[in-house]
Amino acid sequence: MSINTPLLNGMLRKEKAFRDEIEWNQVNVMSFASRLARGGTLEQLLGDEHMQKYRQSLKEITHENVVNGRQVTAYMRALQHLAHDHDGRPNDGHHNNNNNNNNNVMDEDEVQAKLETAVKNERQKIDTNSIEITQETPYLELCKELGERQGNEDDEIAVVNNNMDEVALKCPLTAVLMEDPVKNKFCGHSYSREAIMNHIRFSGGRKKCVCPVAGCTNRTVDESQLEEDKLTETLVRRYKKRQQLSQKSQHSALDLDEEEDDDDE
Repeated sequence: MSINTPLLNGMLRKEKAFRDEIEWNQVNVMSFASRLARGGTLEQLLGDEHMQKYRQSLKEITHENVVNGRQVTAYMRALQHLAHDHDGRPNDGHHNNNNNNNNNVMDEDEVQAKLETAVKNERQKIDTNSIEITQETPYLELCKELGERQGNEDDEIAVVNNNMDEVALKCPLTAVLMEDPVKNKFCGHSYSREAIMNHIRFSGGRKKCVCPVAGCTNRTVDESQLEEDKLTETLVRRYKKRQQLSQKSQHSALDLDEEEDDDDE
């Protein structure tokens, strides 16, 4: 049984439009935050109490934008997986007449049922691997614009899973630790910026650029899908620091052993 492609494409267009709306909403939030941060006449007119209320409102809107953004991402990934799972599958039966083809196309209710399950699974994956909403880039940028500091450099991002190994932090294209990492908003995978840009550029002769992560169904990678990946950047920095501390600890232990050997002599 196949999927009604126009129906699926229509759903995808709606989600992209919703994502654009979320991004535009956040642009307006940042614009107003900039005005609040400048203070001056606006601060005199509103007073400190109202200024604080507006600041809190901007944070709440940003929080909602992040939540909605995650939901849109889950929905778009689910749509893509659904399309990929049914792409090119032969219809049941031995006849390919129009009536038979129509009977083998899922109707809207069937698509919605499958989609709901897929969205739920994708959302669980996102929530499991995500950072705290107040540590997401839009929220951090808002706090910075408002002149508020969110922790020190090492605590810049509160990671749910701090035990990521080196393999998870390597670029799928270069096979080394990611540099200037960017994240694909569509499939959620991260890459070194220069590496993925070269990958897209070198794929220019083909209609589609495939995500380099094995098993990924994203076959339409382009620059518009990429965004700055603060989480991975911080994880890489922390990993490097842990490695440096580990090496220093090993050197210190060796030096101590040598001193003890000298004392024994």
